[in-house]
Amino acid sequence: MATTQTQLPHEVPMWETRPSIFLYAGTYIVLVILIYMAIKLAYALNSNPIALLLYSQWNRPWAAWSINDWPLLAVAGCFIVVIISLLHGLSKLGRCLFTRYMVVNEQLVVRKFIGLGVVEYRIEMYRIVDFMQVQMASGGLFGFATINLRSTDANNPSIALVGVRQGSRIIEILRNETERCRQKKGIQEFVSPQMLNNQPPGRSR
Repeated sequence: MATTQTQLPHEVPMWETRPSIFLYAGTYIVLVILIYMAIKLAYALNSNPIALLLYSQWNRPWAAWSINDWPLLAVAGCFIVVIISLLHGLSKLGRCLFTRYMVVNEQLVVRKFIGLGVVEYRIEMYRIVDFMQVQMASGGLFGFATINLRSTDANNPSIALVGVRQGSRIIEILRNETERCRQKKGIQEFVSPQMLNNQPPGRSR
């Protein structure tokens, strides 16, 4: 369940991490190439500085434009591509810098940066029943992985900790904390999500 709770002063994380800034390395590379090509094309069409050129034409009446002005329109298109690429790259970087995964008060807290806001998910640690680490080629190159968690929480049956470093160590930390919380609550055995999904209709969970 998504919430917008604010971390209280007494909520000191027992463990905390965030996604690697290299999570979107492929996207950064593509955007840099796209920006470079757009700038090169713009200067090939017109050697004047792009911003100055567009500013000089800002108040030009629409009726004064003709098909012969296509190079200037192409420059404007290149400028738009550069701006959109920069904003997209900054949004990806912001998602890495402001997303947080933490364990607070026996809860796993996932705080995601989405758009201009933050969405927070909370799940009781004792409800987590399965841990899986997935590492793609880019993750192996830059040293990050995604940890997929499954739980008996109806609102959050699966949670992904995307782009975290030291995945095996994090799984060990979460597993130990999960076992500690179960022992504290006197829970000896927990039903797995697979068993919950296979139970007959109408049976209470």
